[in-house]
Amino acid sequence: MTGNDTTTHTAAPLIMDGAMGSLIQEYGLGEEDFRGSRLRDSRVQMKGNNDVLSLTRPDIILDIHRRYLRAGADFIITDTFSAQRISQQEYMAGDMVEEMNREAVRLARQAVDEMAAAGDTRRRYVMGDAYKPHAVHERRCQRPSSAQRDIRRDGYGIP
Repeated sequence: MTGNDTTTHTAAPLIMDGAMGSLIQEYGLGEEDFRGSRLRDSRVQMKGNNDVLSLTRPDIILDIHRRYLRAGADFIITDTFSAQRISQQEYMAGDMVEEMNREAVRLARQAVDEMAAAGDTRRRYVMGDAYKPHAVHERRCQRPSSAQRDIRRDGYGIP
């Protein structure tokens, strides 16, 4: 919803999609799905890094978005919960964060656009999803440090 758009809210409740991770589990993906050809030689386990699936298995992410839209969701959330540098460093994929986010947004937007092209006249929205990586860091630290401020800023790639 942007600017002065007051036509969106109606008397009916707006529906947001559900958990991305739960549906990803339904596909029974293995390590090779998370790696794809691009991360084939990674030295760390990639399984569980759901955000990388926007790059390695975009068909799965797009299918999940389509499922939620067909079920009636007005808002779908991008597959970007941990697509920031701090979380991705665990997978040695911090340098892929910007690309993960762009592709995740593109896939969600594609699913919404497909619904419209198929004749769906409802307004649908794409929402970003962001986990607060500093919360994990703070739990690991005995006491806050001045470095945490930088981690919070740098974790999201914000200059």
